[in-house]
Amino acid sequence: MSVKNLNALKLKLISEPDFMVTMEYFFDHFAENDEFMKLGGPLPDRNHRIFEVVPRTGAELLTTYGVKLGNIAIGGLRPIYVAEEQFIHGSLMLERYLIVFFYFEDLDVGLLCADTADGMTRLARLTLRPIKKKFF
Repeated sequence: MSVKNLNALKLKLISEPDFMVTMEYFFDHFAENDEFMKLGGPLPDRNHRIFEVVPRTGAELLTTYGVKLGNIAIGGLRPIYVAEEQFIHGSLMLERYLIVFFYFEDLDVGLLCADTADGMTRLARLTLRPIKKKFF
């Protein structure tokens, strides 16, 4: 994996207003790169917030765009951790919908995508920081 490409992904993540451009860069340079896919290993901390946040964010994204989820069947969330780059990536299935994500620990920012019931690819910014809701 080229650190140059990873730095370019990081820059796109924080500066590119079109999330699809960033996700396409991830797919083109990382998700389809055999060398990259061999890097890293399973995320060692089974209590890492990524295990909570990714499925929840994926479910919220799907339901926002018309997917009716019952009792959510989550399958295959096995995040890959590239420790030296503080980078986590992976995928999971929520019912029959594929969710793909990547996350930079040093930025506390990532991106998540899903193909929704309307056949479109939908994207959401990802953070693991708790967000305090204000109720009025």
